Amino acid sequence: MTKRGPLCVLLGAMGLAALMAACSSDDKPAAPPAGTGGASSGGQGGAATGGKGGTGDGGSASGGKGGQNTGGDGLEPPDSGSAGGGSGSGGMDSGTGTGGAPDQDAGDGGPDCTFPRCRPPYPTVPYPDINPDSDKKALLGKILFWEEQIGQIDTMACGTCHRAAAGGSDPRTNQAAAMLPGPNAVHETQPDILSDDLRVAQGTPVCDIDGNITGALQTTGRKPPTYLDAMFASQIFWDGRAGYCKNAEATGGCFYDPDLAAGAPALIVGKPDPNFGTVGGALEAQASGPPANSAEMACAGRTWSAIEAKLATVTPLAKAKSGTIPEEMNTFITQHGSNYPQMFQFVYGSDANTKVNAADPDNVINARRIVFAIATHERRLKSDQTPFDLWNDGKPEHDGAMTADQIAGFTLFMGKARCSTCHPPPLFTDNGFHNIGFHKPAWDTGRDAITSATFDKGKFKTPSLRNVGLREPFGLLHDGDGPGHDLNTIMELYNTGGKRTDTDISPLIDPSMAELNLTAGEIAQIIDFLRNALTDPRVKNETFPFDRPKLGSEP
Repeated sequence: MTKRGPLCVLLGAMGLAALMAACSSDDKPAAPPAGTGGASSGGQGGAATGGKGGTGDGGSASGGKGGQNTGGDGLEPPDSGSAGGGSGSGGMDSGTGTGGAPDQDAGDGGPDCTFPRCRPPYPTVPYPDINPDSDKKALLGKILFWEEQIGQIDTMACGTCHRAAAGGSDPRTNQAAAMLPGPNAVHETQPDILSDDLRVAQGTPVCDIDGNITGALQTTGRKPPTYLDAMFASQIFWDGRAGYCKNAEATGGCFYDPDLAAGAPALIVGKPDPNFGTVGGALEAQASGPPANSAEMACAGRTWSAIEAKLATVTPLAKAKSGTIPEEMNTFITQHGSNYPQMFQFVYGSDANTKVNAADPDNVINARRIVFAIATHERRLKSDQTPFDLWNDGKPEHDGAMTADQIAGFTLFMGKARCSTCHPPPLFTDNGFHNIGFHKPAWDTGRDAITSATFDKGKFKTPSLRNVGLREPFGLLHDGDGPGHDLNTIMELYNTGGKRTDTDISPLIDPSMAELNLTAGEIAQIIDFLRNALTDPRVKNETFPFDRPKLGSEP
């Protein structure tokens, strides 16, 4: 696994994802022994060098960075230049210097690592020290994720707005109740790049503290982001509010226990990780928000203590459609008396880290235990069996996992189209925040509303492109419509470098955005790669570990 240099770790901890693209000079590992290079070549750095490019000669004129635009991180193929030179750090697959020649599967059964294949594989999932991995906790979390009775009027679970077959987002955004006019208060007749319309999530109707419905159905302000592959981010949601550190403990990864006083320090504090900048309790923070939110899952005045008390009395998954609960979940429920107190005692027992007070009984249900379980379940949701992941391992038997057009699309993605600047594999997100020049800041100030920093105006979190083809029918980006209507619309705008003629937008556009001059054919190949090669079939078909019960609120 690639080891970030000190500067990169610092930049990641500061949330400066855009600058991390310039970390090549301190981001490369020690050079491998002469003749070892990448995955038995000079191309990728392999297991020995963590995938940053060995010491193969990239053929750049200066020999310093390994070829055209690689910057030492191998984002693009090296120049074939004639000036030769040294031992460039980005050597990739043309390396002929001290890193050795690439292994191109010359009949020896080894991996074929011809550019751009053999990128670093899907990484190991990090867990907070206070919330370690556990099979039984993950299973409890899966049950709680699909539990509609966490919602005050029994119609809203976490899974109501986040479903695997919709790419981890909400399939209900195509319903009329969720297709809203934008700031101009007018429904557009056509969802084009100039539209400000929205496709968002449906929450609860307006209701009082006793659960009596007193008003109309409410909606969220943005389209739900995917919850899949989210365990590597230090801050979650489009604006990064989940995991944001209020008391300057760290720059991300903070989780504040809602059962503690508002001024209490974070229970989990993000800490530097050699691979991902800062990791910590963002998933726990994300899971703690919607259950008590009066527009999403709760009614006015709902508290976590009320949620905890309710769970102690209900039959788990009683609202799910009969006969649809996966066997593993159903067995776990019945083996523990079909009640949550016994399940919580079995999972947590006397663990003092999960109790608010030392005198709490072992079967106590509290917010901490609920969100620890849900976050553990979500950390199991790795969509790492896509056609790209198979093809990327370089094994000859996976040569056909991606089509020729998809391979061409990925090559463009890593090179001319510059997509990997913010969507680097294997996660296909830098987990940073950028203003890509698609939306007027007056429509939604984005990250600025959390940080109160003017340089964050109009910035939104970079979404992972894994399973983006499953999300596309229901809208993309934070608005779900207009510029985020589909991949064609998005690529049209990316190709122009954003709305550069709009004076409200152009001064705020991220410097990494640029006009691409892609042809229609090249755009089609990139979209083919995105729609098809990054879809995990288990996600699409909702098979284990993405299986689920059918919600009672579903048709």
